[in-house]
Amino acid sequence: MESNLYLRILLLLNYEIEFLPAATKRVVLENKDRQFPSSNINPNLPEKIRLILDSRQLPQQFTTNDIKLLLPQNLQKVIARSRIADTITRKGFEDLVEVGKIGRSKLYEIRGNV
Repeated sequence: MESNLYLRILLLLNYEIEFLPAATKRVVLENKDRQFPSSNINPNLPEKIRLILDSRQLPQQFTTNDIKLLLPQNLQKVIARSRIADTITRKGFEDLVEVGKIGRSKLYEIRGNV
């Protein structure tokens, strides 16, 4: 995956391939006409998490796994709990408060429920 991204960047930048190392030049030339798949999943994760929080379907204290289980099935397969945790620590989720832990998972509450 990382090499595909590198190749895509080289091709998009119309990089002068004669300055590349021989092995890289060979790979670029072999793949220059190849179509790179683009992800058809546009998760809009912050919006989906906000909808879940606003729906009040979560228990009073919940983990990122509880949020993940309420995401659409196609997103549950591709979104890691760590990505949910990263998302809810950003701007727009100030109403969430960490109140403890259950094993290695953090427990959250919505600020009005604390």
